[in-house]
Amino acid sequence: MTLKDVNGNPVSGKTVTLAAGSGSSTITTVSGTTNASGQATFTVKDTVAQSVTYTATDTSDSVTVTQTASVTFTAGTPTAAQSTVSASPTTITANGTATSTISVQLRDAYNNFTSSFPVGGTGVTLAITAGTGTLQGSIVNNGGGLWTQVLLSPNSAGSGTATGTITGTGTIIGTATVTYVAAGGVTSSIVC
Repeated sequence: MTLKDVNGNPVSGKTVTLAAGSGSSTITTVSGTTNASGQATFTVKDTVAQSVTYTATDTSDSVTVTQTASVTFTAGTPTAAQSTVSASPTTITANGTATSTISVQLRDAYNNFTSSFPVGGTGVTLAITAGTGTLQGSIVNNGGGLWTQVLLSPNSAGSGTATGTITGTGTIIGTATVTYVAAGGVTSSIVC
């Protein structure tokens, strides 16, 4: 930040502090006393994707600087350790028409929802990698790092495991398994 007097001249030798209006960012003072150019230097960092507004105070003269600075911290690229692949419901009838929604939620290393991709990554792909079942249509990008696709049951009992990967890199995000149960019903028999 640069401290100036009412005439726009830099003010040196003043102690300055920086405070965040909200959020969880960390402020580090690099140089808390203004130099000949009126500048004091701070660094800010955050593990939460959010916008934070900062206010500087000249503590030498008990003057709060009216101009503020806003910084937007964005989520990083997804990691398999924090991202999830899930199915809802996890059990469906094996009748060839029942469905389950497979969801991939991308999160960065700090558990922030993310729509960013590593170099070479272009999206998310789901595939049945074990068992049976058919993924319907194309995967849908719902925003905020959430991707979904519908899984259609087969006509026989068993299970199907869907694996989510980052398209272009092949990085596996995780898996979700859906169980297919035989359709229930009343059976009758005639005894002669």
